[in-house]
Amino acid sequence: ARHPAYNWGDVSSLRDLLKVIARRSYGTLHLVSVPAYSGGSPWARVVAFGASFGFVSGLLIPVGAIQAYRKNRWFFWFTLLAFLGVGPFFISIANLNLATAPSALFVLERFFLLSHVVAAPLLACGVVMIAELVPYRLTMAGVVFIVLLGTVAMNYRSLDQSRNHVAHVFAEDVFASVEPGTILLASGDPVILPLIYQQVVERKRPDITLILIPLLRGDWYLRQLKERHRDLVIPFDHYDGDVHNLKMLVEANGGRPMAIIGPMPGDLSLDDGYWPMPRGLVNVIAPKTKEFSLPELVSSNQLLFEHFRPPLPREIKAGSFESDLLADYAQPVYRIGKEYERAGDKESARNWYRRALVIAPGLPLAREALAQLEP
Repeated sequence: ARHPAYNWGDVSSLRDLLKVIARRSYGTLHLVSVPAYSGGSPWARVVAFGASFGFVSGLLIPVGAIQAYRKNRWFFWFTLLAFLGVGPFFISIANLNLATAPSALFVLERFFLLSHVVAAPLLACGVVMIAELVPYRLTMAGVVFIVLLGTVAMNYRSLDQSRNHVAHVFAEDVFASVEPGTILLASGDPVILPLIYQQVVERKRPDITLILIPLLRGDWYLRQLKERHRDLVIPFDHYDGDVHNLKMLVEANGGRPMAIIGPMPGDLSLDDGYWPMPRGLVNVIAPKTKEFSLPELVSSNQLLFEHFRPPLPREIKAGSFESDLLADYAQPVYRIGKEYERAGDKESARNWYRRALVIAPGLPLAREALAQLEP
């Protein structure tokens, strides 16, 4: 009723609510909807799920299950069924391929939390059972307290995110790359979430029309775009990435600058007549007929790069979305190297590829390109 900035499914009726609960946008029986990230070994997911409990929980939960079985059978069976349902069963049928990207496990791990909540009372039961078997209960309580305190001490630094501003700074650098009044097409959770937060919560860059490519297939999202951005021309009522595509959207808004950031899932329509011109962390959608000077392109990007604040590789949380953000900082530097390589200046290309690898040492494209140019 309050028309929030992002209302998934545009829920306004019981039928809409049931569609959200059933995950109609993703597919009811699929955790992810992108084929490139689907599949993989269910055993790899189950093993990762088991490893998330660690040594202490892995020891106390079975002991607590024995205690629950002895003392309270209904609680034991309820907990066992709930744990198996939201844990191993769900994780095994989830179609997320952990081998596709370093952040794939990071995406799946959020679904481990419910199992940890279900199993948490068994931890307490395990402590109680061990305390009953040990003559000196006060001593046992002290040992348990020390173990728990030690666990907190060992993990607190990695869990404390109060000084982590990687996503916040990234969003600021993206907005600094964009001209006033730009229509910015964005895709990929690591990119989209920081931009949404900055624009909706912190009210940054209201002049930018932010369009989330993965949501375009939802007719409800098109309706929301039309309501929120009266100056945006949407030339179709349904987006399919084929007949109704991004090229139509770009050409319908030809009077405004347009840029894109993130992967392009499925829609190749812009390849016909347009090319992504690097500008900071985004790519400006420019006609192929538009001429550009390589020195001018490098100069304008160099000014932006000097003000960017990419995190150091050792500072990011490896395996999280921060790895993707680090690669996003390195990608435009790699693109400049590619333009130099096309122009035949191999030495400059090598220098830019090396710069990209300084930002993100694990960037495969830059490594492969540099290896091909090395004498």
